[in-house]
Amino acid sequence: MRHIKKIIILSIIIVIVVTIFIIKITAGYIPLSKSYGDVDSDGSITQKDVDLISRHIKGQTMLKDAAFIAADINADNKVDSKDEDIMKQAVDGKIKIGGGTFYGTDGSGGNSSFDAATPVMDSCSPPHKVYFVAAMNTTDYDSSNISGACIEATGPKGTIKIIITDRLPEGNPGDIDFSESCYHLIANPSDGRVPIYWKVVPADVEGPIKYHFKEGSNPYWTAVQIRNHRYPIKKVEYLTKNGIFKEVNRTYYNYFVEESGMGAGPFTFRVTDTKGHVLIDEGIKHLEKGDVNGKAQFPLNNNSDETTGKPTATITSLTPSRAPTQTPKSTITPKVTVMPTSSTSQGNDKISISYNVVNNWSNGAKISVTLKNKTNVIVNGWKVNWTYDGDQKIVNLWNGNYKQINKEVTVRNLEYNKTIAVNGTVSFGFNISFSKNNNPKNFKINN
Repeated sequence: MRHIKKIIILSIIIVIVVTIFIIKITAGYIPLSKSYGDVDSDGSITQKDVDLISRHIKGQTMLKDAAFIAADINADNKVDSKDEDIMKQAVDGKIKIGGGTFYGTDGSGGNSSFDAATPVMDSCSPPHKVYFVAAMNTTDYDSSNISGACIEATGPKGTIKIIITDRLPEGNPGDIDFSESCYHLIANPSDGRVPIYWKVVPADVEGPIKYHFKEGSNPYWTAVQIRNHRYPIKKVEYLTKNGIFKEVNRTYYNYFVEESGMGAGPFTFRVTDTKGHVLIDEGIKHLEKGDVNGKAQFPLNNNSDETTGKPTATITSLTPSRAPTQTPKSTITPKVTVMPTSSTSQGNDKISISYNVVNNWSNGAKISVTLKNKTNVIVNGWKVNWTYDGDQKIVNLWNGNYKQINKEVTVRNLEYNKTIAVNGTVSFGFNISFSKNNNPKNFKINN
């Protein structure tokens, strides 16, 4: 009988404890999944969460338990104006808030189908390989649309930049699972899951984008992946035999797949990033399980807000040596070749400039400019100047940085194409708009 009473009393205690536990969970006091930023536990981060933090700072309310943990975004064991500022940025869409964890990966074998990343050696003794890669939660992975994106993530210990190479199936929105090798730079691994906040930033890439064809890709089932891109890829299209660009479906494993095939190639691709920049590459050969370089890289935005971004510019890259199969009749001389009036930075060494009208229409044209080093000395850095005689205005330019003041134009090299080999060439291109299109004049190189 006494045993029965003990069992009953124990059962009552358990019921009371469980009831209190459930009440606290419902009230948002006990962290089950630590939804950082979601102070009111309504499943999202809104102005209400910011207001709760503000009231806590002013002493008008007291956040505790799970609500306090959710509000302490920078994990310094206090809720203050720093956390409030981070929350405001999240509500404004400039950053995202989530939880950070880690796992063993070098970037290969993930959902995004990338090869192993190039490691960076740390300063430990002996040095360790650090892979700046991570897996994104399913919501923000967005059916692979964020694959290859560069993320600037901040945790309790610091800020790092990583590339998304995988998907985190069990993560909450905002969560990122970092490579174990780099996790210690933002948090103590012994702390387990920690609060983080992050945003998409331009990747520090060199050279043009790359087209990677999947193993098994062929003329009848073609799968291509874009690599080495500055911003996340939004859309890939290819030029069909009918002369129409067709959008290619993107798979969860980060390949753009044309189930009926694109043909034997070479292909003309039109690639759009999440900023609205557009690259067009002609003559891309099919290379199964191989990379083919494009001709340009997406330009940097002048806008410092790199989270989602609205389209800010359009850039088009065409293979300079290959003109379209059909070229409308030109209203201006289709080719202008000018020897510069000044010598290059290597004394009397000369560079020729070839200004070519690739295509034109009633109020615009597509131009390709080629510089050729005619000497036996490598050119290291170049700058081209010319003057327009009409009202031509450059709309966008690729493979260079340009500045136009009224009729005067200056184009400088980018880092990846600053050298011109002996007897070698470098090309850049652009689109222009005009109402009156006369030939350019006064070409100068490295003046």
